[in-house]
Amino acid sequence: MDPHPAGYWTTNLYREKEHAPRPDAPYYDLRPDDARRFRVLREALLALDGLQEKVLYLGAAWKWVWEYSADGQPLVYLHPMRGSVSATLTIGPEEESQLTGNGHVSSYVLAAIRRGVVAGPMRWCWLDLPADGEIDEVITALHYRRGFARRAR
Repeated sequence: MDPHPAGYWTTNLYREKEHAPRPDAPYYDLRPDDARRFRVLREALLALDGLQEKVLYLGAAWKWVWEYSADGQPLVYLHPMRGSVSATLTIGPEEESQLTGNGHVSSYVLAAIRRGVVAGPMRWCWLDLPADGEIDEVITALHYRRGFARRAR
């Protein structure tokens, strides 16, 4: 079952393959509350040691996304959409049991893991991020998943 609302992918903010957005473009192009949430999440992800950011065009459905990876493995994608911000966590089988059994991951993230679609060796877990609390929950899940430490500021 597809966890996305009907018509979700048609609301991608950056649709044209030929026009790559700047990494900070959503700060200016999203509605103010969504732009703030995108900025908070992006900056929190960039503060995790070892994460690398890429803005990639991933085809007709996903279009332009912000990918955060470590050691060449994608961990999370951010989706700036008209009217929302969302994320897709990629979780391998070992990480899934680690996350679901550690007691540190919120019920919101656990529900996304359970709804996640298995493709290849990964579970693709989509989360809508309508409020600040969900952003904190995504960061917590990534922190426990990979043992990342926040960089000292």
